[in-house]
Amino acid sequence: MRLSAGPEGGDLAYDVYVVGHTHYQFARRVYGRLLVNPGSVGQPRDGDPRAAYAVIDTEREGVELRRVRYDAERVVKELEALGVPEPYLGALKVMFLEGVTPRRPQGVQGGSV
Repeated sequence: MRLSAGPEGGDLAYDVYVVGHTHYQFARRVYGRLLVNPGSVGQPRDGDPRAAYAVIDTEREGVELRRVRYDAERVVKELEALGVPEPYLGALKVMFLEGVTPRRPQGVQGGSV
């Protein structure tokens, strides 16, 4: 769905929209509507490796963005034990432990990790 509206936001059907897949936590008003991305539990990309989520109060149209620590090192060890291959394992380690998208090594082209 694409969030677009006229200057007054009149043709938007809802007061609160929840989006995802960007791995960036945010809450903001767009055309008078609340737009929320709760963030990412396992692969944050904003430099904060804690699990991100949001609590939305639909009656007041408010939101509280929250973070909580979890044992990311344990998750990485479990991925290693599962035999997740490189370069995927290395990329996941960076995301879980540092909360950022890893840089692509020089000479590696195309695709995503």
